[in-house]
Amino acid sequence: MKKSQIKGILKQIKKSKVHKRFDSLLKEFSSRKSKIDVDLISIAIFFQMFKMRESLEDYKQKIDRGKDITLAELFQDLIGYYLRNNLSGNHQVKTENFKRTKGKKGVQPDFLITKNSKNHALLEVSTNLGYKRYLVQEKGYLKRIQKLRKAFNFEIPKKRIFYIIETVSNVDKDFSEKFKKGKMSNILPLFSVSADPQTLRKKIRGKLTPSKIILFAKKNQITSFKEIIKKIKK
Repeated sequence: MKKSQIKGILKQIKKSKVHKRFDSLLKEFSSRKSKIDVDLISIAIFFQMFKMRESLEDYKQKIDRGKDITLAELFQDLIGYYLRNNLSGNHQVKTENFKRTKGKKGVQPDFLITKNSKNHALLEVSTNLGYKRYLVQEKGYLKRIQKLRKAFNFEIPKKRIFYIIETVSNVDKDFSEKFKKGKMSNILPLFSVSADPQTLRKKIRGKLTPSKIILFAKKNQITSFKEIIKKIKK
């Protein structure tokens, strides 16, 4: 390929900022900030998930896209971002590290948190229970916790292995009440309602201003991020 052709390609690439914007997103997720007020993080997560879904809604409309882009991975990285910025220096947050067990199988928890280089806590993250409802209905989460404990040679206690769920809006009232009353201490839902623009338009009167969204999030919060940090540190 001639130099002139390469220059022409680079010129065309410069017209699009997609790769640069993606790079900026990843740099933000991996950045270290001065300690963020842990009391406000859950509300911040709700607001940020709302704005991401709102942006996705606009994008789908502009390009006539029928199917959603899943935000589950972004939610996971958002949780990781706040964990890294709110756990002390002797903690390390590792994302989706594969742990091989006997034979060819293994486990890959969403987050492994070490303390002073020793395995300390395990977290699984999901935007909702969805197809994972069996975790509750069949006490599948207890089986999963036991499997994770076994994979890590039982050095991590059950109390430091748990699920962080964005919302329990897609489970019935009975299950939702159990979460709210803390009867499933290893499943920690952040909110009773999803940070979804369509849902909030039905539940909030008038224009969805930042203040209204924040107040709505506060009203529907189940678990604060402060509680999650406390559970990790125990």
